[in-house]
Amino acid sequence: MGKKFKNIKLHGYIYGLYCFKTNQSYIGSTIQTPNIRHSKHKTDYIGHYGLKKGVVKRHYNTSFEILKGNDYKMYVLETFTYQECDDNKQKVRQLRHREQLYINKARKNGYKLVNCDSAYKCLDDNNICEDDINITPLAPSLHKHSVVSQLYDP
Repeated sequence: MGKKFKNIKLHGYIYGLYCFKTNQSYIGSTIQTPNIRHSKHKTDYIGHYGLKKGVVKRHYNTSFEILKGNDYKMYVLETFTYQECDDNKQKVRQLRHREQLYINKARKNGYKLVNCDSAYKCLDDNNICEDDINITPLAPSLHKHSVVSQLYDP
């Protein structure tokens, strides 16, 4: 059953959430489509704060700091293609590693991130080049009225 996806190119996404009120950002990664991940962020937020009956209580996530003002935008920073491997855990590590590069570069460049934990820790991270990471979409020049569903190609 694990061989079923062997030759399929799988993609993940590195995405950002940007709050216009606080100028804070959140960087995350997902194997889901960005629209589905955005919906999950909202459902988790509603569940954590008990804003709707029937929604299961959820654990706190730092992305809630962006969502609570209801004045934010979600956007894709990168569509990530996994390197060839059969191990799903390795694929998750690849995606989280790439996410961590974005977090590191954003912090290095003075962005106000609400991320409090690391997506990926590796002893070899000091040898990684961050020059190919483009974090300019985290800038406040984003178009405020864009609808999330218009930001992504299905």
